[in-house]
Amino acid sequence: MDLGLAGKGAFVAGADGGIGSAVCRAFVREGVERLTLSVMKRSDGDQIFEELGQNKDLSLQVVECNLEDPTAPERAVAEGEAHGPIDIVAMCAGAFPMGGLWDVDEDGWALGLNTKLLGSARLIRAAVPAMAERGWGRVVIIAGLRGRLPSNAAVLGGVINVGIANLVSAVAKEVGSNGVTVNSIDPAHVRTPRWDTRIAAMCDSEGISDQEAVDRIRKSAAVKRMTAPDEVADLIAFLASERAGMITGSSIVIDGGSYPGLY
Repeated sequence: MDLGLAGKGAFVAGADGGIGSAVCRAFVREGVERLTLSVMKRSDGDQIFEELGQNKDLSLQVVECNLEDPTAPERAVAEGEAHGPIDIVAMCAGAFPMGGLWDVDEDGWALGLNTKLLGSARLIRAAVPAMAERGWGRVVIIAGLRGRLPSNAAVLGGVINVGIANLVSAVAKEVGSNGVTVNSIDPAHVRTPRWDTRIAAMCDSEGISDQEAVDRIRKSAAVKRMTAPDEVADLIAFLASERAGMITGSSIVIDGGSYPGLY
């Protein structure tokens, strides 16, 4: 299937992460011509830049974007657009601490809200007007299942993910007639370095082995395995494509059948 991404320009926030780097690779495979790697510090993008820089047909640049800084997304998008129009924004960044309401302090709440929720809003505000003016654009934000399935082990994440779902739905209605779609995805248990850290914490707190922790997570999925970053990236590439023009304002689950609800 031709996704129609040849010649497009993409901006990937969190390009150095497990999912973010997989998204960058997927975009390049699908023919994206211009790719901006947005990272916290420029050196964070060295590895994925070196890997993708082997493609001589690709215009590739790294920009710094500390999402805790309210002015950073606008600067990063402007720096990316200096190399050509940004047609696609994939928001794969954002960190927040785990825990219940009494476990996460004010600094933790500020970090999560600024990087993930407000960071998403600011990236949209910076990039979408030019997309709307050109009559085509795609925004895809990674949220998570805790917005649908509240947990006292991830209260902040749940609040952020609900906010992202609301943001996506509202903005999609505003810019849909301009050819711009806005969606989020809700993955679960993606085996990335971040998840490896959580698995290690589970092993430490419960006195179990890495294999036992992974097996426990696998059992929660209908497919009995964790999601691979490339599988998340392929969904994002599809939502960013010409083929997905009628999908907007949606929050799409990709979890191997882990989520127990119908909606």
